[in-house]
Amino acid sequence: MTSSVVSRRMLGRGLKQLREASEVSAATAAEAMEISPQTLWRMEIGQKTRIVKRVYVMALCHLYGASHEMTAALLTLAQGVKNPRWWYDCKDLVSDEIELLLGWEDHAQRVTTFHPDLIPPMAQTPGYRRALARAESSDLPRDEVDRMLEFLDHRHEHLLDRAPDTVDVRVILRETAVRDLPGGPQVRRDQLAHLVTLGEQPGVSIRIVPQHAGIHPGLLVGAFDLLEFPEHPIPELTEPPVVHLPRLTSTHYLDHHTDITTYRTAVNEIHHVALDEDASAKLLLDIAADKHGHS
Repeated sequence: MTSSVVSRRMLGRGLKQLREASEVSAATAAEAMEISPQTLWRMEIGQKTRIVKRVYVMALCHLYGASHEMTAALLTLAQGVKNPRWWYDCKDLVSDEIELLLGWEDHAQRVTTFHPDLIPPMAQTPGYRRALARAESSDLPRDEVDRMLEFLDHRHEHLLDRAPDTVDVRVILRETAVRDLPGGPQVRRDQLAHLVTLGEQPGVSIRIVPQHAGIHPGLLVGAFDLLEFPEHPIPELTEPPVVHLPRLTSTHYLDHHTDITTYRTAVNEIHHVALDEDASAKLLLDIAADKHGHS
């Protein structure tokens, strides 16, 4: 089931393409629907608006001369806008930007994540995440921190539970990130064991860039998530890939073709210097056994 946020984006993109192909101006379409051009614009870019209803979609498809197949697909997407997702009960914790990311994660066919200095969020144990939370949110009440950590646990379990049936997850991290673990000895042991176990899960790949790799693109691009989506039966409705750039106080997304190409190239080049899955698992076990010394 496509999430509501992704359904809105796919629906808006499809309607805009239909309008442009039919050479109907935005002003003409808005006037015909008796709505403002701004409302039509919000609909076409996938923002929340009251007119995302089947009756409006049907009317716009008729105005644009859409095929029966396209009309049916867009009506299905309009219905999907109403579907609540797993985070509905945590709406107070979810900004519009994060809801967009959650929708993408819910719909993604492949997620590639690279965090050079920390364990990527989807691969963190609760203990590791709590150690980070103490540093990031030291002024928040404990119950608020607990609720946020519970939400994050649910978020990443939801994604990983989809592997390998509907999503392929690829985690890339640097050796320094697994040697320099916060939280004390028990958190360290649990996190290393969790990475090994996670790497054994079908549909999940854990690869480590060793310290001796030298200069590589991962040192330049910083932390990112590359999300890729399944093909829609109607190619025009396929959600294009997107890059999520996590930052301390904000979230940024890139979806321009040249940006996607840049990050896909970076992924390939980082993979080129990374250990394979078996060698990565062995390194994690060696670090856990202190065969290479303490971090």
